[in-house]
Amino acid sequence: MIRPLQSNTQKRLILGFCTLISIFLLFGVYTLYDIHRISQLTRIIYNHPLAVSNAALQANISIVKMHRSMKDVVLFHTLSKIQQSIEIVNDEEKRVYRQLDIVKDNILGDEGKILENEARKLFDAWRLIRNEVIGLVDNDQRENAANITIGKGASHVALLEIKMFGLLNYAKGKASEFNNKTEKIVSVSNVVGIFLLLLGILVSILVVFTTLKRTSLIEKKLIESETQYRRLFETANDGILLFEKSKGAVFVKQVVA
Repeated sequence: MIRPLQSNTQKRLILGFCTLISIFLLFGVYTLYDIHRISQLTRIIYNHPLAVSNAALQANISIVKMHRSMKDVVLFHTLSKIQQSIEIVNDEEKRVYRQLDIVKDNILGDEGKILENEARKLFDAWRLIRNEVIGLVDNDQRENAANITIGKGASHVALLEIKMFGLLNYAKGKASEFNNKTEKIVSVSNVVGIFLLLLGILVSILVVFTTLKRTSLIEKKLIESETQYRRLFETANDGILLFEKSKGAVFVKQVVA
């Protein structure tokens, strides 16, 4: 009777510890998975919203510099200064296209791609206005060049600024979306972590309680068995043979008179 109880207790202990190990392994795997997801979102935030918003801001700064330099092209009368202003315009134009390429490579979503395409086409159209103004200056038609610069040129630059801010706001919206996802993952991870921790504590308590209960039961059975055998020896009138089993054979171990 004692040996089956001991075997049953060992099985319960093994099962309990296996359950505990499984719970903590599950907790570890889930934590690593959440860390991986948060890392991915952080990488996306850096590659998309931050890169796009920074590129849109840099492009907008270059556009403003280009427009200001175009005014210098119209106002200056010295050929060297006019050429210097044109070179500034050309350099800033290259910067704008580089920033638009960054936006194109990193922006997410169909709406974002449409915004980038519209901004690029709008900037391509501004180049035509720039070339027209420079051509008028070369032909000494400064008044017409000035009218275009402060007229449709300024209006076009304003449209470009609006489009760049549209890209910036779109990137900020995506950043907020990813931040909300990250916060949600962290919140769910905390809830699951607390649940698994409480479950582990509960299983530990059950294992300890079951172990103590089974140990108490075994101890009780041992005491009852000892009492039973003592009473048997004390009240026996005949001799008692104690047998010992060894390698399949049974031997008489002791004769109690």
